[in-house]
Amino acid sequence: MATVPPPPPAPSAPPRIVNGIPENGDIPDIKQIEEDSSPNLSLIPTRTDFRETALWQPALHTNKNGDVVLEFQMPEAVTRWQLL
Repeated sequence: MATVPPPPPAPSAPPRIVNGIPENGDIPDIKQIEEDSSPNLSLIPTRTDFRETALWQPALHTNKNGDVVLEFQMPEAVTRWQLL
């Protein structure tokens, strides 16, 4: 019985790039990544209203279609609010 050599390996696919970094693990110059991805934090307003509870006493009036426009000042908490 004759032995057949194994087939050659398949050619490598080009690396997929996610957020500027090749997925195969080759990391480009880290300083360049930091410079490119540094957000300008001076544009973000500083939170000042840290109340834990917000009181809302609605007096809602609908239009002829039943639509309501709601304006409500909420504390600047890093959380989710649920209207009950």
